[in-house]
Amino acid sequence: MASWEKDIIGEDECQKLENGEANLHQDMGKCKKDPNHKGFIPIREFTISHLPEGYRKKDVYQYILAVADLTVRIGVEKISLERQTFYYNSRHLYSFHDVEGSSGSGMIKNVFHYTNGVSPDRLEHSDYKKCWCKQCETSDSPSEEWWEFNVVTATHVVFNEAEARDTSVRLFFDQDKCPKIIIDRVRVDIADRWDKCVLIGATCDRTLGYKLKEMWEHYKNISEKINESYDESKDDVKLTFIVSHPHGCSKHVSLGHWIDTDGVASFLKKFTYTTDTCPGSSGASVHCVGYNQTRIADHLVHRGSLSKGINHSGAIVVHQDHSERR
Repeated sequence: MASWEKDIIGEDECQKLENGEANLHQDMGKCKKDPNHKGFIPIREFTISHLPEGYRKKDVYQYILAVADLTVRIGVEKISLERQTFYYNSRHLYSFHDVEGSSGSGMIKNVFHYTNGVSPDRLEHSDYKKCWCKQCETSDSPSEEWWEFNVVTATHVVFNEAEARDTSVRLFFDQDKCPKIIIDRVRVDIADRWDKCVLIGATCDRTLGYKLKEMWEHYKNISEKINESYDESKDDVKLTFIVSHPHGCSKHVSLGHWIDTDGVASFLKKFTYTTDTCPGSSGASVHCVGYNQTRIADHLVHRGSLSKGINHSGAIVVHQDHSERR
């Protein structure tokens, strides 16, 4: 592998699941990248005092908690034989093409409530007339009411539909001993070469559906307010935070700042940042405070680490109508 490939492509940060989930805490203790994990704050221990000066405000704190509520752990039990061997136009081995399973992170976005395939929240109808969650899929009477949602992660976490069939999404994994709430039926909506994967999940659990809908609406509202408030100062402190599941374990927050925005192509851009990440952080939502990330097209996902000790995101499309603000 050429040195430039390591500097540009870097090392991905999925957590290998070669021995299942039994040894994840041991793997975290043996971490070579960050053995002490001082930059990771368990979500249940995160307080406003962890924020840098100038950002120790209730709205910023609530913004991070809103992201944390929607952050999920993604487990891929089987890697597809169709996963490519090398990255595009390089000799850099593609992520995890030779392992049995892996774990990453992601974030729920765009929650829609359906009845008989129709949602009052969008013009497009669902591809289904009944709920297609795993329970309903094998039921003689699938529910006529359900919720669909996107899970945004990285393509190197979930590569294609074959992998999605063996993928589970764990919600609200905030501490070691908490109930397991798992969505175990997802399908791929987008999986592009710029390392953005958008999954679609479904649930007919009314309590869960309404909860996710409420969390998403709350995130949209607070995200818009925060990014508008910090638009003029976003290039000063450059506050960047990530909520992820390092080593496949419970949810943690890490804080840092973005360093640069690199043009991958005329219409693509990626961020580099100091925010701590580890194996298991791949696919996590990357939030640069002051930059609008409500829309999926603007959603940054964590890509991996570079040889210089800097982390970087996947690429996002820079739309012409608002590229001047980036």
